[in-house]
Amino acid sequence: MTAQLIDAVLGSVPGTEQLAPALTLPAIDANLGTFPSTERWVALGFAEAVVRGQEPFTAEVMLKHQFDRATLLPPDAVVLRSCTYHEHAERPEVFARTPEGHVHIGDDRVTVSATTPQAAARLLQTVVDRIPPVNDDDDPSKAEIEMWQASHNGGYSNTKVIEVPSWAEVRRNYPSATVDHLARLVTLDPPPAASGKLMVWYGLPGTGKTTAIRTLMREWSAWCTHHYIIDPERFFNSVPYMASVLSTDSDETEDDAPTHRLVIVEDCDEFITADARRRSGNALGRLLNLSDGILGQGSQVIILLTTNENITALHPALTRPGRCLAKVEFHPFTAEQARAWLPDPTLPLPSTTPTLAELFEAVSSTPRISTQDDTSATGLYL
Repeated sequence: MTAQLIDAVLGSVPGTEQLAPALTLPAIDANLGTFPSTERWVALGFAEAVVRGQEPFTAEVMLKHQFDRATLLPPDAVVLRSCTYHEHAERPEVFARTPEGHVHIGDDRVTVSATTPQAAARLLQTVVDRIPPVNDDDDPSKAEIEMWQASHNGGYSNTKVIEVPSWAEVRRNYPSATVDHLARLVTLDPPPAASGKLMVWYGLPGTGKTTAIRTLMREWSAWCTHHYIIDPERFFNSVPYMASVLSTDSDETEDDAPTHRLVIVEDCDEFITADARRRSGNALGRLLNLSDGILGQGSQVIILLTTNENITALHPALTRPGRCLAKVEFHPFTAEQARAWLPDPTLPLPSTTPTLAELFEAVSSTPRISTQDDTSATGLYL
């Protein structure tokens, strides 16, 4: 059925001849029980030359941020089929022919096919050279972060640009017991290879851990790229996923490129408490291996873990000497510190030891809308 369908719907790709044995695609047969979506017809057009063996060599690049996908087509490309979405016109599905081979542009990747591996590599490089940068402005208040999630072959990331405040802007948001440690961290130079690779930040919800992460990203941007794990429960249980995050991108090998990676895992209580092995299996062991075991050898990765648990509840293996680079507790404010933080010291305090989240809410022009008194719920990302 597959061959007849391709012949009837797609015909043959002009200007090519078979170089390798034809293959069958049971998966295509299985997916054609119903009329396929329009983008599938575009993908099948590209697949034909690869399946039939006319252009058996492929290469691929992932697209990590949003831009007009049509700009990726080489000037000599001829569009053979395309699918445009009304809601996302800037992200069409495109199948095009070039003198070097064929190009398929999807939502999150570009795949090329050619008659030789070298031709496929050249064609892909032509496409890669046309990918616009994530952020053209050299704005220190913005930083790129790779948002990682599990995929069928390991891990996949999208690049996101976020606001990152400077240390001078946020310093007053932390009590002195926390400020002293953060001040040392934000001015840190790349640590030597012998230093620990784990950082553990702990404290009550709403004490400003997420804001401090964004500030650290800004202050370390000269020597560190930033990677956020969206699904830690899958990350710590998948070696291919962890290996994807550890791998070095080609642009990180340039002389002026950052040399280290900061891997951020928020709210990972179940993986780092004293009973973590019972609660999450081998995830703790993989985390420790990533920090200073065989898996982490040769990688210039610093892993930042945040938790709302008290330090006494954490597994002692996390903070042993030589493994832990920094252990920082995020304290709530004392009443005196809170009054000094408030723009008007006569304002009533939300509690005797308020968190940063409570103080921000106290000075907000929009009061909380609630059907009950829930002032004890301080869980707010800051």
